[in-house]
Amino acid sequence: MYRTTLVLLGLASICLGLPGCSRNKPLQVSGQVTWEGQPLEQGIITFRPADLKGPTAEATIAKGSYKVEVTPGEKKVSIQGFKVVGKRRASPLDPSSPEVDQKQQILPAKYSDKEKTELTRTVEAGTTKLDFDLKP
Repeated sequence: MYRTTLVLLGLASICLGLPGCSRNKPLQVSGQVTWEGQPLEQGIITFRPADLKGPTAEATIAKGSYKVEVTPGEKKVSIQGFKVVGKRRASPLDPSSPEVDQKQQILPAKYSDKEKTELTRTVEAGTTKLDFDLKP
């Protein structure tokens, strides 16, 4: 029994130092996204590791709110915002397909482009809320 406990404690301490163990466990993050002082009606927020090593996290933005699980670390954040500009057929080849919203990107590349984004945030233990107040 004593030997089994020592082995388990040893394995647990090794795991704490390895990627993928508790320190890299995703954290629940939520927040508000505003554009020109108003909640962003619909969009997508993406958190990418600043060093491009590790998982990307993405969530839908609805009425300015989002919720996502993000691994700890420095992140580049891109936010795409859309407005409805009309309707179109879901399948252009099938005239009987249902109509869906046709959307247009409304945010500049400094926020929306995954390569050109100027947004960064650090996600660490205790981080639960990250808001973004975007301006032109």
